[in-house]
Amino acid sequence: MAQKEFVGKAVTIQQELVFDFKDFYKMLKSYLKDLGYGSEEKEYHEGNLPTGERVIKFTLECDKKVEDYVKLVMNINVSAAIKDVEVEKEGKHAKVQKGKINIGISGYLKKDSEDEWAMKKKSAFLRFIREIYDKFFIHDKMEMYAKQLAKDQEALVYDLKTFLKLKRLD
Repeated sequence: MAQKEFVGKAVTIQQELVFDFKDFYKMLKSYLKDLGYGSEEKEYHEGNLPTGERVIKFTLECDKKVEDYVKLVMNINVSAAIKDVEVEKEGKHAKVQKGKINIGISGYLKKDSEDEWAMKKKSAFLRFIREIYDKFFIHDKMEMYAKQLAKDQEALVYDLKTFLKLKRLD
């Protein structure tokens, strides 16, 4: 079973604005792809509140394989309570969304992502070897990967904040 080593603190971005949710989603997926991360939508829920707002929640698990033994992983949780509104965008009337959006981002290193050192019935010796390998042989590499993941998270947070600030339609 793969081991998770969490890196840094989880970051939360909260905004109340008028924006195009589809553009936001496309930008998020595109930026993750540009950083070299594959993304998989783990959860998706959509519903309506009695106030007429639509609630959209989804979770993306994004990973980037840096070597056979290690993957960088970011979990992105997005929750939005929005209403459709009409605005003038580039000289045309466009349907966009107004409301609150919350974005949570956390990251971890996933070691033994291929389950080669898995905790199987007769693998106590392999677990021991893996612990020695982690502690003494690749400790410096793990620190380098943790810094890379933290840098990627920071860049993603910065770009999301910039996107939400620049693409405001209110």
